[in-house]
Amino acid sequence: METTTIECPKCGSARQERQTRLFLFLFLLGGGSCLIWLGLIMWPAMIAAISMILISPVVFVMPKAYKCLDCNHGWAEKQEWR
Repeated sequence: METTTIECPKCGSARQERQTRLFLFLFLLGGGSCLIWLGLIMWPAMIAAISMILISPVVFVMPKAYKCLDCNHGWAEKQEWR
């Protein structure tokens, strides 16, 4: 079985952390939910809230993202279509 080490494309370091998509999903969903209450007073906030809630599931089809712990460079994993 092959193990692949993901290296930073900028500095070549093998120290990286994977950015979680769950955090972004919950941020968009929670932020949109809070903006709904503000949208009851100001209607443009309601448009932003609905947009954030509708876009939040799209996060799960985005490619995996990584951040280098040495140089703070962020990059997305390239997907291979089969």
